[in-house]
Amino acid sequence: MKTGRQVDEPGARQGSEASFPDGDNSGGFEAGLFSGSEHLELIVENVHDVLYLLGVEPGPVYRFLAINRAFLAATGLTKEEVVGKCVPEVLPESSHALILTNCAKALETGQAVRWEERVVFPAGERVGEVWVTPIHDEAAGSTLLLGGVHDTTERANREDVLRKSELRLTTLIQTAPNAIIVTNGQGVIQMANAEAIKTFGYSESELVGSPIERLIPDGYDCKATVDRDSFLEEVKTASVMARDGSGLIRLYATDGGLRVTARSEEVGNYEATLPTVLEDSGRMALNCGLLAGVLAAMDKGVVTLDWKDGHNPMRLMQTDDGLYLIMAMVVKWETSER
Repeated sequence: MKTGRQVDEPGARQGSEASFPDGDNSGGFEAGLFSGSEHLELIVENVHDVLYLLGVEPGPVYRFLAINRAFLAATGLTKEEVVGKCVPEVLPESSHALILTNCAKALETGQAVRWEERVVFPAGERVGEVWVTPIHDEAAGSTLLLGGVHDTTERANREDVLRKSELRLTTLIQTAPNAIIVTNGQGVIQMANAEAIKTFGYSESELVGSPIERLIPDGYDCKATVDRDSFLEEVKTASVMARDGSGLIRLYATDGGLRVTARSEEVGNYEATLPTVLEDSGRMALNCGLLAGVLAAMDKGVVTLDWKDGHNPMRLMQTDDGLYLIMAMVVKWETSER
């Protein structure tokens, strides 16, 4: 490592001596700017990250000796407002304690110190990953602090938008009148709203973190297989007719097929029967809009649906890929009507 010393013009501020790699023909730091070899200056002045050099004076006082152009662009300050100034004169008061503490820690440990910070400058609020590391000026027998900031403002803003969106979604889910279960890609329950807790009879702590299979009945009392397109068409038609205030359609799985019905106070009742491969008969009433949405998301072909007496969930499966979905809202319908 060789050293260089600032060559100042008459009347200019005396610069600090700084170390450069062997082979560097630098004359040191130009007043207020990173200098050095042509290649070093090109690198420093064209990196996107903020770079700055702090001198350490008794007190301790940390003074800006040099900055790069990215520093000026990020802060909206001029070189004259930064170079030669102490840290508290340049940075907002809200940042003083954090940077002064971390500068002292870097000097004490001789290691780089990193942290994340949000600061308001004339150019606006900036968020960045900040670091300072001690460097030794061998010729002067002193230690300087080299610092940098990786600007993460855009990422932080995206994360803020995402957090707000997730908060809105969570609020919608938690206040929804229907039971809703949210799982991750592995089928592990991540969220259950109040209606789901009431519907399935588990506490929130029992549901969250459990596999979705926990909500699937071990067996079934009714099982029928129908064509998805035909079933979806009849569900959509029945949903138009479901105007009795309940929003429900009723399913009857019998030897004669799968009967889909809906009640309308204005125009009367609707009924259609689909050809069905039946294993066990039964009946169920459920939210027509949710059932139509699930069916629309499934592939063409046959759909197998089953449910177990005494349990709300209905399973919808397709034999080609083993897919099953749990209805977000299913109500058991018990009347003497058949």
